[in-house]
Amino acid sequence: MFDTSKLLLEQMIFEVRFEHAGLYWDNSGKIFNEILKGWPTATVDAVSTLEAKIVIKNKDGDLTLTFSPQHIHFNQSYPGGIKPMGEFADYVLPIISRHLDVHLFTRIGNRFIYVNKVDDVQASIALLEKTGFFNIPEDKLKKIGTSLNNPGIKFTVVRDNDVGYTFNMAYVNRKLEINVPKPIKYDASGFITNGLLIDIDFHTLKPVEGGNVKVYELLKKNKKDIEHFVGELLG
Repeated sequence: MFDTSKLLLEQMIFEVRFEHAGLYWDNSGKIFNEILKGWPTATVDAVSTLEAKIVIKNKDGDLTLTFSPQHIHFNQSYPGGIKPMGEFADYVLPIISRHLDVHLFTRIGNRFIYVNKVDDVQASIALLEKTGFFNIPEDKLKKIGTSLNNPGIKFTVVRDNDVGYTFNMAYVNRKLEINVPKPIKYDASGFITNGLLIDIDFHTLKPVEGGNVKVYELLKKNKKDIEHFVGELLG
């Protein structure tokens, strides 16, 4: 069985989409005021006619909220857990929905982007082959080239015609480039340069009533389910 505890969660995203809400231009200020009043650590980062952005500083990674006439989007890199996003989303989602007069979400999406450390591309290929969705025989490869440098798979699975899971797994070889003043020390020891990137997107296939969405509970369920799926695929 593949040990999912070794996965590093690099990014977590939660988003709802809806039909165009014209009240965005009228009520953005009211939304800001109500959110900031109840969540003092939040700050307004940017606002335009297209989109507004609120940021919460966090020791693990800044939690960002953006909303527009067509979506509400939460994003956090290297989250220490799902609780900060879950609790904040459960607080602000009803506020924004009420001020935009949105009662029906056309799509709910929840992405978890993990990376699993590997030694090289061959180790990633070995993991991809375990899924059963990746198989390039050596004789076939020789007919078109000499080596496989960026192996990956992508597919979508539908469950009960209600929700889908899009799996995107690919080998990554990357460098971390950060320019900081000399007196400042930056710890990049946790950054994975060679890894198998595992990006899984949960999404609904049918409209969902806004009042029925409990973000924290959904994040907990999805994370548990997705890590189980990964364990089954790579085990």
